[in-house]
Amino acid sequence: VFYFANNYDAANLTVKLLVVGAGGGTFANIGGFADGGGGGGEFTYNAAYAITSAKIFTVTIGQGVNNANGESTYFDAVTAMGGGAGGNTNSVGSTGACGGGGSGPWMGGTGSKGYNGGQGLATQGGGGGGGMGSPGSSPGSEGGGGNGGDGLPNPISGSTAGVNEGGTYYFCGGGAGSGSLSHGNAGKGGGSYYNNGPDNSGGGAGGGAGGGTSPFKGGSGIVIISYITSDFNAYTVAGGDITTSGATTIHTFTTNGTWSVIDKTAPVGTPTDLPPDIVPISS
Repeated sequence: VFYFANNYDAANLTVKLLVVGAGGGTFANIGGFADGGGGGGEFTYNAAYAITSAKIFTVTIGQGVNNANGESTYFDAVTAMGGGAGGNTNSVGSTGACGGGGSGPWMGGTGSKGYNGGQGLATQGGGGGGGMGSPGSSPGSEGGGGNGGDGLPNPISGSTAGVNEGGTYYFCGGGAGSGSLSHGNAGKGGGSYYNNGPDNSGGGAGGGAGGGTSPFKGGSGIVIISYITSDFNAYTVAGGDITTSGATTIHTFTTNGTWSVIDKTAPVGTPTDLPPDIVPISS
């Protein structure tokens, strides 16, 4: 008998779920103007994400892209969008989860989930990329770069993922704006000038400068799942890099994969994620 049953649902279980989109990239600057920094990706956190059925969840990690907005990250039906690209060669910053910084006198991009990028200054200053915690700033003077906006701290206790800023780990900061004379600072969780965003941080890339510097990509996204270990004793839970911290188990995804919650009492071969109207059949 093959049991296509709905008797193996996970009842009243919750996890802490963090989903981070990739940061915005910056351009290869060929026009002599300083670049704006890339905006941070979206930071989506749920402290009590309900697991209502034992099944397999798909995880897709967004990647940073040169010269473009970052990609979105997905966990099941949860989406965290990518950050906006920094402005290049006297242009506006791109709209994204957090806005990219403007180049020259142009505005920073709009942050649809977080903060806007900073406006550039005259012809030789790039604004900082926006972060999930604060906006990017404009340059303080002609030829300078604006600072990236700060991201948000990692809310998963026991996890050391993110960019270490004095013992606190940050995601989704804005990239530093660059200038012809000086450069801004990265926001917490963002990329410094002439650099990619940090890997698996959702941080925006730092701006380039005149003379044809290479483009830079935003930091890739990440998914982190945490739960009280004893709550899931009746289930086999797998996927990602698995660690423990006290009474909790943490699954960290830095690449694409699946997170599975399988009832230990389910007969071998039993699908556990079928619609509830499917009933047992005999062979």
